[in-house]
Amino acid sequence: MSSSNNHWGMTTTFQHLATSRFTKSGKSCLTFYGRTASGESIAVHVHDIKPYGYIKANMNWWNTESPYIIEYLKWIVAADRMESAEKWGHKGNMRESMLRENGWLDRAAETAIEATEVKGYNIRNVHEGDTDKFIRLQAQNGNILRNVIKCIRNPQKAKQLIIDCRKKVRGLKAKRPKMGMGEEYDDYVRRCNEHAAEFKMPEMPGEPHWDKVECMETHLGEDLVWMVDNKVPACGWLTVAGQISDNPRTVCTIDVEVFTSNSSQYLKECKEPPQPMAPFRVLSYDIESQPHVVEGQTATLFPEPERDPILCIGISCFNMVDMKLNQLCFMWEPEEPTTLSYPPLAEDEQSDDYRQENVEVRSFKDEYDMLLAFRRFLQFEYDPDIITGYNILNFDNVYTINRAMHLWALKDDENYPKAWCWGRMEQRECRLKKKYTWTAQRGGQTTFQCKMEGREFLDVMKVVMADHKLRSYKMDNVAAEFLGTRKIDISYDDIPIMQKTQPGRIRLGGYCAKDAWIPNCIIIKMCKAINAILMSQVAGVSLDTILNRGQQIRTVSLMLKKVKERAEKGDIRWFIPDEDDPPDMNKFEGAVVIDPIPGFWDRPVATLDFASLYPSIMRAWNMCFSTILSNPKEATDRGYVWNTKMENPTYRPVRTFTYPKGGKFEYQSLGTDICFKTADQCRGILPEILEELHTQRKLAKKQRKAFAEGSMDYNVLDGRQLALKVCMNSVYGFTGASTGFLPEKRIASAVTRAGRGMANETKFMCEDRYKEYGVKVVYGDTDSVFVHFPKSLCPGETREEIIKNANKIGEEMGVMCTKAFLPPNDLEFEKVYYPLLLKGKKRYAGFKFEPGCKPKLDVKGFECVRRDFAPIVSKTQKKIFVLLCEQNNVEAAVQFARQVVGDLLEGRVPVEDLIMSKQLTRPPEQYKNPAPHVELARYLMKTLPPTQAPKVGERINYIIKPGRGRTFERAARPEDVIAGKCSIDYQWYLSNQLKEPLSRVFEMIIDNTDEIFKVNKLSKPTVGTNSMFSSWVSKKRPRTSNRTAATIDIKRKNNLKKKKKVTTIKNFF
Repeated sequence: MSSSNNHWGMTTTFQHLATSRFTKSGKSCLTFYGRTASGESIAVHVHDIKPYGYIKANMNWWNTESPYIIEYLKWIVAADRMESAEKWGHKGNMRESMLRENGWLDRAAETAIEATEVKGYNIRNVHEGDTDKFIRLQAQNGNILRNVIKCIRNPQKAKQLIIDCRKKVRGLKAKRPKMGMGEEYDDYVRRCNEHAAEFKMPEMPGEPHWDKVECMETHLGEDLVWMVDNKVPACGWLTVAGQISDNPRTVCTIDVEVFTSNSSQYLKECKEPPQPMAPFRVLSYDIESQPHVVEGQTATLFPEPERDPILCIGISCFNMVDMKLNQLCFMWEPEEPTTLSYPPLAEDEQSDDYRQENVEVRSFKDEYDMLLAFRRFLQFEYDPDIITGYNILNFDNVYTINRAMHLWALKDDENYPKAWCWGRMEQRECRLKKKYTWTAQRGGQTTFQCKMEGREFLDVMKVVMADHKLRSYKMDNVAAEFLGTRKIDISYDDIPIMQKTQPGRIRLGGYCAKDAWIPNCIIIKMCKAINAILMSQVAGVSLDTILNRGQQIRTVSLMLKKVKERAEKGDIRWFIPDEDDPPDMNKFEGAVVIDPIPGFWDRPVATLDFASLYPSIMRAWNMCFSTILSNPKEATDRGYVWNTKMENPTYRPVRTFTYPKGGKFEYQSLGTDICFKTADQCRGILPEILEELHTQRKLAKKQRKAFAEGSMDYNVLDGRQLALKVCMNSVYGFTGASTGFLPEKRIASAVTRAGRGMANETKFMCEDRYKEYGVKVVYGDTDSVFVHFPKSLCPGETREEIIKNANKIGEEMGVMCTKAFLPPNDLEFEKVYYPLLLKGKKRYAGFKFEPGCKPKLDVKGFECVRRDFAPIVSKTQKKIFVLLCEQNNVEAAVQFARQVVGDLLEGRVPVEDLIMSKQLTRPPEQYKNPAPHVELARYLMKTLPPTQAPKVGERINYIIKPGRGRTFERAARPEDVIAGKCSIDYQWYLSNQLKEPLSRVFEMIIDNTDEIFKVNKLSKPTVGTNSMFSSWVSKKRPRTSNRTAATIDIKRKNNLKKKKKVTTIKNFF
């Protein structure tokens, strides 16, 4: 890192992580937070950034309408100030503050708007002929610009806002002057009238003379626009030249001011970073609050911050260069003795690298002192860049902040330090914001966001739920899944008792410290923080946007960067519209699915894969908002030409095709075909963006090979190539979205149509070229085509020899087909399945041989990779796949299935293998159709204390017990079965869980599947519905090994054998 400073200023290099906005002297400013290579935190304040946007109009229109717009703006700004004053408890007369000389209304009139005429195109309407005229509107701050746009976009709504504001002001009374000693009454009345005239309501602005005006790029934040204009990469390495702050705004080690009016001061990209990643500091924390104890009850109530204390705060810290973890625990110990350190865990609890004896302990007599110490640790001692934890956004943050606010209020001293100021501005409080979201996958959820200056929150639970599909998202299960470890075991209801003794507090503190340690381990092992930072770099948006917003803003950012780059090179400027009402478009047909031929394919099946299919199609056809033509007639009318024999057409249609069964594949032209201008006529920005992302990804993957896997350099380059891949694939989704920034379903429809044509053309070429061998395409989905190689085409004595021949033929097929497609479309040979069990669309299993990789079982769509079945289904089906696909042993698979059926009916299966799990996506009363997990949740919410009752968003575990009721009425807790309070309906599990998944597998291989589930002699436990009897049965279940199962005669199927057509009365007619 190069760094220098003197009396006037300094120059230094740092990596950016967080951005915030502020206003100074009425002007918009930005603060960039980050860390230097040597580990110093830094804040760079860039002053006077001048936000701007565009409207589609000319200067004549502006000169005519701007007086009205400014008048409207004056009232809107004044109304905002009055609303803000009411919110923050304005002291003084509101009417006088609004109407007096140099009051809110007068000061709003001083608002300056700079208007400049520019030329270009709306990216949706790039046409031939003269360019369109736009006006660039620049304001002093973002709030003024947003109000101008609000007024221009919807003048009638702005008018109503002014009317409401005037009504409110009219209802306020000006303060009457006091009558002076000895003053004549008439003089007093005259003085009162003069005073009233001074605060007289001005006239209502005139009627707006304009209709709705199109706005461009006004929906993008001023921070994003400024960073793109100045080529400042988000989360990238930056070099700053500025002056050291005389009065630092932040608690950062370095606080620098940059004034845009001073040409010697700047903030720009560092072209040669000193290292791959700055030593960003990550802090994970976890709190333990005391459950509320009700006198006379064993069960406790869920804690509330206004009532129940925080007992300890576990902390785990590391920086992203050395990755060394340090643990602390802040303990509230109002009574002696004070804890100084923790002993090691017992040997049977030491299952990982967590060392309880290494936890630094800090003890406090007063709870609020502990919370203040936590604040000081955050702000001054450790100063983290990222704060993480498990479910901190919805619990730990909310509880800690509300608890601190409650305790502070009890101090009855406004000057007492506030313990909820965690950011990099010493006195700025953290702000909680409640948010409700609903998705089809997760249902309705109420979440909280916490705004904190200069730091970012990364909730590990939120990231894991977004990236991974698990049966349960409880921390204990997630830790077992990814780290192979567990939490320390304590009983929740015992926490109040533990707090009363020092051994109990030590146990609780060690438990809390490990709960803070686990999220950091997940972040390190799975590179969650690195990947998020790299995604921010690639997409050009803030880390907060990556963590808390959708994917569309990433594509918009890339588009904005590209249109500005082109304009700098002298091209005509294209503008991205800010649309209230995007064009209404119908649904479109999705990805290709070549109908599967179900069966057990015991010869090699090669998979031919289109490399980056959708991005490649968009590049090949030059698909973009700027190049789209609705149909061939529009293309011809606008002077573009095309026919199938032209070498250099000026447009290309995306044609449909005909492919009759057993016939020839042919493309077909229709009058409704969507067309696109060729790149020679108009290069679209989406294809250009995709090409750059593709090139950068190839480079990152190549550079990654030079480093050892797991090293920082490797992880950074791997995260970069992954981010580039995600951004490439999200461009298609951006165009196909129903709502959002810029939906254009005609592009998405054209992409999927082209993909369907290419996949079916591949099927025809492969089957036609190798028809003498009987080659058959048995399945195709989106970007993959599955080709079966008969023995005559792919001979061999050993598996290795067969796979070698299959690889060679697969590569030949890929090369042959690629020649038929528009570049850069590339059909690659990817892997061989040998054998392949194909059931249907997106449902298959096979032993996968991929060049350069170790062979392994690959399963898609079957119950063993889903979460809504009992584990017995997953374990049994997966074992059967191993026997069938890896060992190619049908007889062993059948016998294993029969063994499991017998064990299930005899009750020899562990309870854990019969537990089903489903997410409660909304309150039980909102479900229209009954379901087992819903009815069990409804019952538990009524009978269990709040601490133990299920909550919306959680997965509900249940087991089906015997009884005469319907299935949803017979759900029971696994804990009740284990305790002997009820038994298990084993026959239900066979009929409703195990039989269908196994039948789906075996019916493709043998004709007599039903015989698998027939057992001749069985020692079966008696089941009852009485809880006492069920308890006795579960404990006294007989065990026997006398079960017998006659060996069945396996009747194999022939997948390609044509079925005889049976004539019946039904099919005759």
